[in-house]
Amino acid sequence: FVVLVPGLDSAFTRVVGKAYVPPRPRHADVQHWLRASAVAFGAPNAFTAMDAALDGVRVVALGEATHGHHEAFELKRAWTMHLVRNKGFRYVAYEASASRTRLCEDYIAGRSHDRRAAMRGFDMLIWDVEENAALLDDLRAWNKAAGPDDQVHFFGVDAQDGHAVEARMTELLTPYPDLSARIKSMRPRAEAAVQAHFQGDRRSLDSVQVEVERLRADIERATASDPQRAASRKTPNAA
Repeated sequence: FVVLVPGLDSAFTRVVGKAYVPPRPRHADVQHWLRASAVAFGAPNAFTAMDAALDGVRVVALGEATHGHHEAFELKRAWTMHLVRNKGFRYVAYEASASRTRLCEDYIAGRSHDRRAAMRGFDMLIWDVEENAALLDDLRAWNKAAGPDDQVHFFGVDAQDGHAVEARMTELLTPYPDLSARIKSMRPRAEAAVQAHFQGDRRSLDSVQVEVERLRADIERATASDPQRAASRKTPNAA
C-alpha cells in the first residue's frame, strides 16, 4: 500500500480510487454545512470516521491548501502514521527527487543516523519543515520495532535534480558504460529543454523526450535479465 503525499496543485486531501465524499449541502450556507460535515482533527473519531471509506484502498493522496503551515503538515503526518499503524500501508511517496529521497529511506531504515541529511532528501524548501522531520522520526521508530515484513519504505516520485538522477542512473548502469555515457550527455540538454519549456517553447523538450524513450527502451533490453531488476518486480503491496 502506498501513501502519496504530493504538494503542488493538491488543494484538498483525497482518497484515490474510493473517495470520501461528505453529504452535499442542502442550502447555500456553506459554513453550516462545514460545521455539520467536518471531522475535527483531534477528536476521538478523527481517523476512524473515515476508515470504512479506506477499506480495500491501496493508494491515498494527501495534499494541502498552502505550503508551510503547521496544521496541514501535522495532519498529514498523523494521517500517514494512522494508515501505517492501522490500515497496513507500507510505502510513503513524496513529490520529491526519486534519487535524493534515498537519504530519507536510509534514515527511516536505520542505515543512517543523520537526520539533517535525511531532510536534504526532500530536496525542496517547502518540505523542509519540522513536521516532516517528525514524520521521518515516526517512520524510523516504527521500522525499529517492526518485523521484516512490516518495514515502511520512503521514496520520491519526481526527477527534479538532474545531477542526482544522472549520478543514480550511472551508478545502477555501471556494467553498461555506453548507456551511462548517453545519460551524461543527455542531462544538460534535458535541463535546458525544460527551462525552454517553462518559457513557452517546448520544441526542444519534445525532441529530448523522443531520445529519452529510445534510451529507456535500450535500458529495458540491456537489463532484462538483471537480478536486481527482477527482485524489484517482486516488491509486495506496491501501487
